Amino acid sequence: MILCCLTTTIVLVPPNFNVAAFLDSCGGSSTPTDTNTTSGELADIATTAIQAGIFESLVKALEAANLVTALSDSNDVFTVFAPNDDAFAELPAGLFNCLLEPTNVDTLTDILTYHVVAGATYSRDLENGVISTLNVGETLSIAVSNVVTINNDAVVVKADVPATNGVIHVIDSGK
Repeated sequence: MILCCLTTTIVLVPPNFNVAAFLDSCGGSSTPTDTNTTSGELADIATTAIQAGIFESLVKALEAANLVTALSDSNDVFTVFAPNDDAFAELPAGLFNCLLEPTNVDTLTDILTYHVVAGATYSRDLENGVISTLNVGETLSIAVSNVVTINNDAVVVKADVPATNGVIHVIDSGK
């Protein structure tokens, strides 16, 4: 869910997502009520994200899209390219709050599942090319060199954060 700006390439949002039109469709924006998500040991992907302290915005989005349970499921294994809070801070003004509105849950879900890949793919397994996301029909472009770059812009700033049901790769805003 990393966005650069409205006039340049938008990374980690499906290519067919029109940010300007979406923002125009949002009347006002409200922030959903925070839920208290304190937890114990790091375990599954959702719990790891909740406890990490760098994914507060992502956790709010996962809660709004009702995806916390799916990312907690021990029967499924995922790789999540997880934008940190600094990445969310780079979003165009109003976009995040607009996405959190209940009427936009389908759009939010599409964007969030664009960051998720089936199976556990550790950095050692990433290769130059494309990888299919859970947002059906959408792919991420992966470039591996000294760093791993997603969609020619966002960089994996911390790779291979383990979870019982997969792995998290922390990504930046891709400025």
